[in-house]
Amino acid sequence: MAVLEAFAERRGLPPTLLAKYGVHLAADRPGWVAFPYPHLSGVWHTRYRKLVDDGGPRWWQPEGSRTHLYNPLRLGPDVDRVMLAEGEVDTLTLIHLGFPAVGVPGVGHVQGVFSRVFALLFDEAEVSVAFDGDQAGRRAADLLKETFPKCHLIPVPDNEDVNSWWVRDPAGLRRALQEAA
Repeated sequence: MAVLEAFAERRGLPPTLLAKYGVHLAADRPGWVAFPYPHLSGVWHTRYRKLVDDGGPRWWQPEGSRTHLYNPLRLGPDVDRVMLAEGEVDTLTLIHLGFPAVGVPGVGHVQGVFSRVFALLFDEAEVSVAFDGDQAGRRAADLLKETFPKCHLIPVPDNEDVNSWWVRDPAGLRRALQEAA
C-alpha cells in the first residue's frame, strides 16, 4: 500500500477525497503530507503535516506564510450553513461526511483568521464549530460563539478531534453532527 493511501486509511478517509483536494506527499519534504490552500488563480500556499509523530513539530509551513482559512473557495457564495473545524484533516473529515466545512489551521489563529473581514463570509450562515476537545479548542470555540449569533458548538470528546472521533466512533460523530444540523 502506498504511503498516502496508508495515511488516508489511518484517518478513515478515502484516498480519492485527498486527491480531489490536492493532498499529496511532499516531494521537497520527505515524510510529510502537503495540504494546498487553493486560490482563484492556483495555490495560495501549502501547509505540511508530518506522517510520523516523532516528538518534533507535526506541522510546518514556509517562513513568511500568512494564515488563511482552509477550503473557503469550495463553499460557494451565500452558503447558509458551514462547519468550522480545527485543521485540514478535520475539515476533510467533515466534508467526507457531507457537510460544508472550512478549517482554521490551529486554534491559535482564530483571532487572526476570524478578523471581521473573514467573519463576514459567514455572517448570515448557521455556523457549527467542531474544534478539538481540549482547553484551547473550547476557548477558541467560545470566541467564535460571540462572533456568530447562529453558532452551534459540537461537543468533541475530551482529548479528541473530529478525525480521531470519526475513527474511534463514527456513529457517535454522525449523531452529534446531525443534532447540530
